[in-house]
Amino acid sequence: MDVQDYGLWSQVDCNQEFEFLCKYEIPPTSTSSIGAVILDADNHIDLDHPVQLIDTSNCNATLFLAPGSISSFGYPVYTVPPTYCTWQLVALGPYRLGIFFDFWETYGTLTIYDEFGNDIGRFMGTYDRTPFPRYTPFNVATVTFEPMPKTGSEVDKGFHAVILPL
Repeated sequence: MDVQDYGLWSQVDCNQEFEFLCKYEIPPTSTSSIGAVILDADNHIDLDHPVQLIDTSNCNATLFLAPGSISSFGYPVYTVPPTYCTWQLVALGPYRLGIFFDFWETYGTLTIYDEFGNDIGRFMGTYDRTPFPRYTPFNVATVTFEPMPKTGSEVDKGFHAVILPL
């Protein structure tokens, strides 16, 4: 893996010895979040108050390879505080990226940049949007999301998007 650039795979001489790193995905046990077991004062398992160990947003992932999905931190559980997130999206090969927003209920600002840092899409100010797609001109893009502080009684539910190579 080329750690100097985008973290993609590069050819090397097979006679060279290198350290290696293994990675596997922790599968979620439900559609919301993975919980931890907490013991109450009597050392009984308290399943009514799980702790969110990880979420499925891929928020602030170093490099995210398509296909997959991204979302605001904590989606679809709306009890976590809004968090700034950034994603470096990559599609391997001669592809562009398709970003398909299937859920948007936020006043936050989401910006998409191409691989050269040019702003190619900014979305903000509309709380409830119908599903919409955006396409990148290259196979590398950066997405940032900055939530708005909650105002009044409205709950910021965030967003969810599916990322596909095109």
